Amino acid sequence: LRDEPDDTEAWIALGNALVEHAEGTPTAAAMYAYSRAEALDPGNPAPAYFVGIALIQSQRFGEARQVWAEMIAKAPEDAEWLPAMEQRLA
Repeated sequence: LRDEPDDTEAWIALGNALVEHAEGTPTAAAMYAYSRAEALDPGNPAPAYFVGIALIQSQRFGEARQVWAEMIAKAPEDAEWLPAMEQRLA
């Protein structure tokens, strides 16, 4: 990230690593990394997906549902990942 601070995938990977290091807890640092990824690429569903996973791992199911529901609501109708996420949310 020092070399390429606008690398969305690197921010997502950092968020995932921080959650893993915290044994599934979405720490403030992890949430910051995911928010940076989302800010860099607002149409990318990965940051919200992994935030949802981290919240589920922390047994914060209502918050995870809200994150995923918002992601689905913002998605283009033809997004190839949309049916899979709708199924997960259900």
